[in-house]
Amino acid sequence: MAKADRVLSYFPSVFATESTSLLAHVVRALAAPIEEVDTLLFRIQRAHRVRVAESPTDIVRLAAALNLDAPHFADLVENTALTSDARLALMRRRVERVARLHLDGLGTPWAVVEAAAILLDAETIDTPAHERLRGIDSDGYSHVADVTFGSGEGVSRSRIYLHENPLRRRKVEAAEHYPLDAWLTTSDNLEPVPSRIVIEGIEDRTVMPSVFCPSTGEGVQFYGNVPAGSRLVIDPVDGARLDGRPIDDFISFDVGARADFTDMNSGTFVVEHDGARVPFAGDQTRLLTPAFRRVKPVPSVVHGISEWRFAVQEGVYDSSAVDFAVYAVPDEPRGTYDEAPGFDDAVFDFGASAVTSMSWNERMPCSFKVLVPPQVPQPSSAKEVSLVTPDLGRLNTFVNRCKAAGIRAFLDVSQPEWILGDGVLRSADATDGPGITVGTTTLHTEGADLFVPLDPTTASSSARGA
Repeated sequence: MAKADRVLSYFPSVFATESTSLLAHVVRALAAPIEEVDTLLFRIQRAHRVRVAESPTDIVRLAAALNLDAPHFADLVENTALTSDARLALMRRRVERVARLHLDGLGTPWAVVEAAAILLDAETIDTPAHERLRGIDSDGYSHVADVTFGSGEGVSRSRIYLHENPLRRRKVEAAEHYPLDAWLTTSDNLEPVPSRIVIEGIEDRTVMPSVFCPSTGEGVQFYGNVPAGSRLVIDPVDGARLDGRPIDDFISFDVGARADFTDMNSGTFVVEHDGARVPFAGDQTRLLTPAFRRVKPVPSVVHGISEWRFAVQEGVYDSSAVDFAVYAVPDEPRGTYDEAPGFDDAVFDFGASAVTSMSWNERMPCSFKVLVPPQVPQPSSAKEVSLVTPDLGRLNTFVNRCKAAGIRAFLDVSQPEWILGDGVLRSADATDGPGITVGTTTLHTEGADLFVPLDPTTASSSARGA
């Protein structure tokens, strides 16, 4: 009941029932500003409560108490597919979830994953064991959380991944090397990690090349000649390949003492091989893909600074095959014009034996990497839902607020992968339709999501670090 009608109800009807009476006119005139003030006061009270605020602007201003501002709600405010009530409901829900996250505590892996889910308008799902994050590796570095988008019949599921101490690739650049040339590696890994070694042949001088680390006694040798211009890759996962063809049978892993690098009785030199073999002489028709490949071990890079050396097979009289050994090469130093040690104490320069390089994976301490879905459903009031690419810049700003101080955060989208029942297999020459534009079949490269760029400042716009 309006205030004017309530006041008039207290007077006898002879004065108040006639709307044209002077008393009714005076009461309504006096009640009008009071009604307006009461309405404004009611709206002000609602504007100070998140759950009943009637304007997106009011919600943004209330969210400032949590250090949230307009960009944190830009996706909802600019979404024309939402009705006014739906937009307000989603904004209120976002503020409440951020407040609850602050009460639960920031700086934990769960807080980081929940922060990403909040700005994606996704709901996290507890596992049957009531675990918020599930471990997906034996070392406890990688975690995953299942999330849902939407509600009712339009609900869809996806995942958010978190990798603690992600990997970065460290390497020694390719360079020409002579027999017993040395180079240094520096690793921050606390545990030894397998290396990836690349050897490129030069003319006919890359004869049974080997790479070894005197400090650990580990080494690897190719039992044959690397043809000129060919590229031998010895990988701890993919095995050994020469110009892309498997060549594991010609790789030997050795460990133990080496002449001129250790004391005589400090260790025994042991070579791993598969029995009698004919050395590889460059005929790649022999390299057929076997039904079963046994990947050979490779030397490991240890913590700190370690020395590595390159060697080729030097001929020994009546012991080496003439086509699989080189004559004794001059010892260093090689002479440099007008520099010590002098003309009579040096040799002229001679051709390098190979171009070698190596790389290894290194854990980045005090850092983590978050992977969000590459496409997320856009909130909509209609039945049809469109997929959009998440705004990594906006997500990155908020995720960095929820991490612990001194921890470096990287944010990227996860690689698409084929899931049985969703992917559609098509012929290789298909250009449109299922399997191409919808239901794309994409195989997931194991371990690829664990890496961050060597130099995060050169990362693409899709991968951001802070």
